[in-house]
Amino acid sequence: MRVLELGGNWSGPLVGLFLRSLGAEVIRIESPNHLDTMRLLPAPRVAGRKIDGVGQEDNPYFAQLNAGKRSVTADLSTSEGRMVVLELLDDVDVLVENMAPGALERLGLGYRVLSDRNPAVCVLSLPALHPGDALGDLRGYAPVFTGMGGLEILATPVEGSRAVGMLETGWGDPNGGTVGLLGLLAALVRRARTGVGVHVICSQVKAVTWQLDRAFFRHTSPVGLRPEHGGSDGDWQVVLPVDDGGWLAVGGDPAKALTVVAGLGLTSRDLLAEWSKSRSSAEVARAFRAGGLHTAPVITAEDAARAERARVRGVAEEIDHPLLGPVARFHVPWLLDGVAPRCDGRPPALGEGAEELLRAPRDAAPERRCEHD
Repeated sequence: MRVLELGGNWSGPLVGLFLRSLGAEVIRIESPNHLDTMRLLPAPRVAGRKIDGVGQEDNPYFAQLNAGKRSVTADLSTSEGRMVVLELLDDVDVLVENMAPGALERLGLGYRVLSDRNPAVCVLSLPALHPGDALGDLRGYAPVFTGMGGLEILATPVEGSRAVGMLETGWGDPNGGTVGLLGLLAALVRRARTGVGVHVICSQVKAVTWQLDRAFFRHTSPVGLRPEHGGSDGDWQVVLPVDDGGWLAVGGDPAKALTVVAGLGLTSRDLLAEWSKSRSSAEVARAFRAGGLHTAPVITAEDAARAERARVRGVAEEIDHPLLGPVARFHVPWLLDGVAPRCDGRPPALGEGAEELLRAPRDAAPERRCEHD
């Protein structure tokens, strides 16, 4: 399978990474005049020192999203650049784009043009909102998606603490990419049956709202110790500070939670936080587990990558970069018939391989290698 990837940042390239992990050949279409935000990140340093020979594609963030992909440069504002896309489209199964709303249409590369050229192509578009929405021309990144989607209200921090909501983690981007991938895979199943491609449009704002379930329809109780997801059948969940500067996640049946909290003589979320942050994580966990609730420490991404379960499963590994030394590499958390897909390889330099791709027929393309092939 061959995939064209237009756009950048996180959500679109994440879909490409997933497809690459499944064995697809993924070709990034990159403008030399409008570089991907991830390529514009500062070149990485080791111990604060610049490393000779390190390029922008060596940044671990860009490298993680674009491992094993290929790159073709094309200025889509020119007829020559648009022709590059159309020529590649003849041998393409999927096109993924997370450009500004309506950008492809304005460039003369809308879905009707693409499907006329290749009726079997499946196109995934990842706008902020669907076409026809009152704010359908809205542009945005992850904080816009989680803010407008309603998720931020569920991630209220303890009073006086630094925000711990989704605004800081950029959750809207990988969420939109993952939900879009589900629609795209369904489109590919349909194409296998009919031979006809599909245009999948996934609103990244609505992909956030879709997850909210009851909380979207019911107002959260103003009492901080009530169920966070509204109604008596919701789960009670909270993240509490503990005395070592860390955090402990607690969740479970709301009736059991209120029994535990009442037994501690606490009447509000703030009092509960004051109580927990003067105690160890083990002590707080014992109090809630004794009442039948579930607890887990909130660990850092670095700790998660180094955890034994991640190493055994192969979802995270430390690789030896020739210039940077040891760096983390993450793989998709799937098992397909017991096999863990993984996608190795370095990220492409800007425009690397363009001449070969544009001149060679598809059957002569380099072998597309993933470990589960």
